[in-house]
Amino acid sequence: MDDFVGIGSGRKLEALANGVDAKYGTTGLGEVKWVLMLMERDRAARTISISQEAFNNSILTRFNLTDATTLSTPLAPFSPLREKWAKWW
Repeated sequence: MDDFVGIGSGRKLEALANGVDAKYGTTGLGEVKWVLMLMERDRAARTISISQEAFNNSILTRFNLTDATTLSTPLAPFSPLREKWAKWW
């Protein structure tokens, strides 16, 4: 993993960061200052939506790939990775 951005209460985020640091030897860099994505929060519905569509479109345009064929590579429904991370979803 290259980057990780957590959203939540301070204590829970700190506990998560400490656990990841201890297990994988990562280094936290503090608060996020800049992210290449759109983040929309709906407080009434208590949801957060994240999209990298604008960034992706800029890369496709830069490399003249706007007409490229897309391919979906979903995670298999019963893969061990999906089951491991299901508690976080």
